[in-house]
Amino acid sequence: MDVRVVIKTDKQTIIDAKKLAASKKISLSKMFESYLRDLVDGKVDLIIHGK
Repeated sequence: MDVRVVIKTDKQTIIDAKKLAASKKISLSKMFESYLRDLVDGKVDLIIHGK
């Protein structure tokens, strides 16, 4: 079951993320889903870029 999620971030981050996803020939949604799955499975560590 797919669930819709709303993410709030700056415009340039979305532009850059869409370019990255396109370069990998996947959708931004699939890229985000894959990253979240890797976080949950412990395959990657959470990195928070703060102000």
